[in-house]
Amino acid sequence: MGIFIRRAEQSDYNWLVEQMSSFSDFFGSKKKLFGNMEHIKKTLPVFIDTHVFLIAEKSGLGPVGFISGFIGPHPFNPDIEVLTETFWWVTPEYRGGRAGILLLNEFIEMGKECCDWIVMSVEHNSPINEDCLTKRGFSMKERAYIMEV
Repeated sequence: MGIFIRRAEQSDYNWLVEQMSSFSDFFGSKKKLFGNMEHIKKTLPVFIDTHVFLIAEKSGLGPVGFISGFIGPHPFNPDIEVLTETFWWVTPEYRGGRAGILLLNEFIEMGKECCDWIVMSVEHNSPINEDCLTKRGFSMKERAYIMEV
């Protein structure tokens, strides 16, 4: 039983909401990233249909991870087309296997087809080894900080 990557579909909605809620808990902010379910009900279906949204699925078992992002011009130079990752998540029981790398590789391929830059974020408490990014040509350009007020 192998893992394969496919585009997310509307039928993945419930699973994605569960996983995004888990990501929100993992992120650990005072205000949950996925606290407004009415907003999610409106925006997630649109995001699935109009943005980069990939699912890692284990044959016969269903989804085990996802990666998503959006494509658009850089805000300061519209001549630079950017694929910006928004979420990269693999369920805990499938971490350390192939799902995360397969998602990343497909995401990169999609970005190479139509973009100038691919921007990835890695959470401070993520188990991701940053070598998996640098070995694929990424270089760290900035760090992000949040002040919850």
